[in-house]
Amino acid sequence: MRQFLLFAMGAMMAMSSFAQVEDKTHLIKNAGSGGQPIVALDGIKLYKIDEANPTEILQAMINDCNDLAGQATALGYDGLAGQIGDYSFELEGIDTEDLDAFSVAVDAANAVIEKFRAAIAESANVDAMMAKMDKIMQTTDYSGKADFQTVFVKLLYYKEGPYTGEGEDFAAWILGAVEEGNAAIRAYYFTQVATVDNPADYTLLVKSPWFIKETAQPENVDGEYIFPNAETYEEGKTNNDLTSEGWKVTGTYTGGDQRLNWQRNRSCWNAWGSNISGTIAVGQTIEGLPNGYYTVSADLITQTECLTDQHVYAESTIEKNISSSLTKEGWDGYEWETLSMTADQKVLVVDGVLTIGAEGTGTGSGSAGWFLATNFKLNYLGEAGPDALKAAYDAKVATANELAGKMHFAADKKALNDTIAKYSATTDYIPAMVALKAAIQTAQESEAKYKEYMQEGKTLPTIAETLAKNGGDGYGAAEEIAEFAYDFSINWIGSDAATYTKIDSIVKHTFNYLYTYIPAYNTANTVASEALPTGKAALQALMDEQKDVLVTEMQTEAVVKEYVAALDSLMLKVKKQNIIDDENATDFTTFILNPNLEEESGWHFVLGNGDRNTTSGEWFDDSNTRYIDSYNSEDLKDPETQEVIDHIGLVGFMGWQEVTDLPNGTYEVGVYTRTPAEGAYIFTSVAEADTAFVEIPLDYYMDGETQVIASNKYGALWENAKTVIEGGLEETDPQYAFYTAVYNANNGEGRGWKHQIMTAVVTNHVLTIGTKTGVAELNEKAFTGNWYSVGGWTLKLVAKGDNSDWGGPITTGIDSVRNAKAEMEGIFTLTGAKVSKMQRGLNIIVRNGKATKVIVK
Repeated sequence: MRQFLLFAMGAMMAMSSFAQVEDKTHLIKNAGSGGQPIVALDGIKLYKIDEANPTEILQAMINDCNDLAGQATALGYDGLAGQIGDYSFELEGIDTEDLDAFSVAVDAANAVIEKFRAAIAESANVDAMMAKMDKIMQTTDYSGKADFQTVFVKLLYYKEGPYTGEGEDFAAWILGAVEEGNAAIRAYYFTQVATVDNPADYTLLVKSPWFIKETAQPENVDGEYIFPNAETYEEGKTNNDLTSEGWKVTGTYTGGDQRLNWQRNRSCWNAWGSNISGTIAVGQTIEGLPNGYYTVSADLITQTECLTDQHVYAESTIEKNISSSLTKEGWDGYEWETLSMTADQKVLVVDGVLTIGAEGTGTGSGSAGWFLATNFKLNYLGEAGPDALKAAYDAKVATANELAGKMHFAADKKALNDTIAKYSATTDYIPAMVALKAAIQTAQESEAKYKEYMQEGKTLPTIAETLAKNGGDGYGAAEEIAEFAYDFSINWIGSDAATYTKIDSIVKHTFNYLYTYIPAYNTANTVASEALPTGKAALQALMDEQKDVLVTEMQTEAVVKEYVAALDSLMLKVKKQNIIDDENATDFTTFILNPNLEEESGWHFVLGNGDRNTTSGEWFDDSNTRYIDSYNSEDLKDPETQEVIDHIGLVGFMGWQEVTDLPNGTYEVGVYTRTPAEGAYIFTSVAEADTAFVEIPLDYYMDGETQVIASNKYGALWENAKTVIEGGLEETDPQYAFYTAVYNANNGEGRGWKHQIMTAVVTNHVLTIGTKTGVAELNEKAFTGNWYSVGGWTLKLVAKGDNSDWGGPITTGIDSVRNAKAEMEGIFTLTGAKVSKMQRGLNIIVRNGKATKVIVK
C-alpha cells in the first residue's frame, strides 16, 4: 500500500529533483479545468515515500533552504542568509535509514524552514521600520537619542550580520524587529522635555492620524501636504490605502454616512448625517500614556450651510475639554482649518488613558454638525505635580458645586452633593476627580433632561399656558382632567424622588391623558351634546364614571386605551341610536364601519391567492378613495416546451362586514363595482343559511369595431355622466361637480365603475355585507379574472320592520346602573352591560342600590 507525506516547501525544486517522483496530481479531488485543482495552496508538494526513498525528500528540503538563502542574500539580509546556509548543512546529517526518526526530523526541519520563510516575508516591514527610525533620527534631537541610535544599530545588525554560527538566531530577531523598533520610538519620544510653551509631540501614539496607511502618509512641502499616491485616489471613494485602524464612531448619532473618504485632496474621516440628534463624532482611545496634560489638534472642513460647532476634543477619566469651533466653510476652496486645543483647554490624564477625536453636536438644521477630519496630532504639556492636581481637584469641586446649585431634580441633586461631601476632605485627588467627573456628567444629563421637558414650547409648559388662559378653555370639557394630568407630572418633578432616569415614564402618563384620552373625551362630549336623550344619558354617564377615576389616581396607558375604546364604542352606538330614534331616518350608512375602506377596521378578509385587501388610485372620480381590490396573475407552463397550458387568476378572495344594531326592516345595500371577468360576486346575509349572492355584471364599450369589457375604462357610471353632461348640465346644478369629476376621470376615459343595489330583509338587527370570487364547487361561476374592485358601500332603509320589543343598542347604560338601585344588582361594565364576573379595567358593582367602582388591572 502506497503512503504519501504532504510537506509545505517554499521554492520549486529543479526539474532534475523530480526525476524519480511520480505525478500524483490525479489524486487531488475536485480538480478544475485541465486537471488543475480549484483550491490553490502556496508551496504545497506531494512526495512519495513508499518503499522508502527519504533521500529525495531530504534533498528537496536542502534545495529549499538553498533557495531561501538566495532570497535573503538578494534582499540584503546577509545574517539570515548565513543562518539558513548553515542549517542546510545540518540537514545533510539527518539519518535517512530509520523512517520513524526521519519523519520526526522532517517535522522539526519544516518548522525551522517556515520560520526562515516568515523572516524573509517580514524583511520588508523591518526595512520600513529602519527607514522610519532613520528619518526620526534625522529630524529630531531628543535627550534619549543615543539609546535610540543603539536600537537602530541593533536592527541594522539583524539585517547585515555577519552570521558567525555561534548561536545567533537572525530569523527570530527579524521577526521581533518591528516590535522592538516601535518600543524604541516610543521610549525615545518619551524622553522629550515637555512644557506648556514647548509641548512634546506624541502623535506617533495615534493610530492612522491621517486615516491612511503609514507608507502613504503625506509630506509637508512648503505648507502643502503632498500624498505620494494621490493620483491613484478617486474623490468620494474609499481607496485601498485608506485605513481607520484605531478609530470608531463615538457620537450618540450612529446613522448617516460615517466612513473613510478621499475628499478635498486628503484622506479623511467622513462624518455626515441628516437631521442629527445629539453628537456626530469619531474618536480613538490611546492607552499607556505618561500621566500629565495633553492637547489635541486636527484639520476639519465642512460644506456650505453646514457650519455649526464642529470641534476637536480630548477626554480622560476625569475630564473632557474641546477646542474652539470651526469658523469657516472651506469646502469650495479646499480650505482645511486646523483646530487646536489651547493650554487653557488641556486635559489631565491620570491613568494613562485618553480619548481624542472630532465632533459636532448637530445644533443646526439639515446636515448639521457634519464634517471631514484628518491630520490628528497629540501634544504632551508635561506632568501634573501635587499643586496642579490640587488645583484641578478644586476646579472640579467648584464645577460640581455650581451645578448642584442650579439642579432641579432633587434625587439627582442629592446624589451630586453626596459625592462632593464624600471627597471634601480628601488628599487623594485622582480617585476623587474620577468620581466627581462621573457625578458631574450624570448631573449634566439630569439638567439637560429637565430643560428638554421644561423649555418653552415643550408639552408641560404648553399645558400650563393653556390652563392659564380663559380658565382652561383650551381643553374644553376635559379641563379638570388636563389639570390633574399636569399636576401629576409637576408634583413629581418637585418631589424628593425626582430623577432624570424616571421622568420619561412619569410624563408619559400625562401625555397619555393629554394626547390619547382628552381628545376622545371632548369628542364624546360633543357627541353627547348633540345626541337625543337616550344616547346623551348613556354617554354622559360613561364620561362621568371615567372622569371620576382619572382625576382620583393617575391611570396606566392600558387603562387609558381601554377607556378610549369604551368611549369610541359607545359613541358609535349613540350615533346609531340617534338615527334609530329619528322616525324619519332612512340613511343607515353610518352603521357600516369604514364604508369607504378608510381603514380595514370592521372588515374581515380572506386573501386567497391575492396580494392585498384594499387599494386606491382608480376610483371613479379619480379621488383617493380606497376600495376592496386584490390581484393575482400566474401562467402555468409546460416544463419542457414552456408553452402556457393554464392560467390562474384571483382565487379564494373574500371580504365582509357584520353590520349590527340595525332596526328590523327592508334595506337597500348600494355598492360601486367593476370587473374584467365573470364570477365576481357581492352578497348580503341575514342568517348563515340565508345569503343572497349577486354577480357583478360585465359592461362593454366599442373600441373601434371591437367590443371590449369595460373593466378599467368607460363603464356605466362614466357613460351616464357623459350623457348628462352632453345633455347640457348647468354649472349651477348640485350634481355638476360629481358628474364632471366622473366624466373627466382617467383623462376622460373613465375607470370602468358601475353602481349596484341589493335588497335584504333584516329580522334580527344584524346584516352581513360582502364580496367574493366565485367557486364552481359552490354552484357559482368560477372567477376567471386577475382582479376586481368593490367599494363605496351605502345602506338605506326602505321599509320598517317589527321592532316592537327593541329600542336600539342603548337600552340600559350607566344611568340604568345608577338608578336601578336595589332592583338591579350585579357587576356592570362602563357601557352598562351586565357581566358574570369582574373584567379588566373599571367595573361597577351594584349592591343594595349603591354603585361602587372597582378597578381590575
